[in-house]
Amino acid sequence: MADGSIVKEAALRYQRRRPRPLIPVSRDESMEQSESSTTPLSLEQRTTESFTTVPTIQTLRRPKFVDRQLQFRNTAFCLPFIQCKFHTREAKALINTCVLSSIINRRLYQDLFFEEASFQAYDMARGVPFVINNRLIHFDFIIRGDVPDLVLGLDFFTQLECALDFGTRQFIVRQDPQVSTTLLCERELPLRYRNVHNLLASF
Repeated sequence: MADGSIVKEAALRYQRRRPRPLIPVSRDESMEQSESSTTPLSLEQRTTESFTTVPTIQTLRRPKFVDRQLQFRNTAFCLPFIQCKFHTREAKALINTCVLSSIINRRLYQDLFFEEASFQAYDMARGVPFVINNRLIHFDFIIRGDVPDLVLGLDFFTQLECALDFGTRQFIVRQDPQVSTTLLCERELPLRYRNVHNLLASF
């Protein structure tokens, strides 16, 4: 009995693995199937399908990767800097909302306020006066040495209700009195923060 059941099970498995014969479909039936397949999907169905779509991954070899980098560098994108002014000199401020606290460059601070003391990590200068497009602003900055002249961080955006519009290339301070200034173009940025591909255009 055991041998007979084994033979039957093997026969069933063989039948399952055999390819099924194609069933001929008449022209009318095929037309009905094509019409049903072109029926517009509902909004819910389209939304479900869009979320279940699996993105394709393309592995770029080095030459193609470099081409993509150069293609990006040839565009008009650059880091968002604005021009600002202290009492005795011009400065350039980087807009960076990834930084929680705004920062001033240590050497710039020493030049402006003749401060020769050695600073500790995360020392803060309170009430630093500077001007954005003729508006005087007093703000607190952490003093560091490895940054641009100024870095306007998330605290600056929050307290002064700022906005950054890349479409019009405007940086807006909405707290009264409202003021706006245009983002610097790439050739006006500090050399360290320009795209390498466009350095020759700076001279």
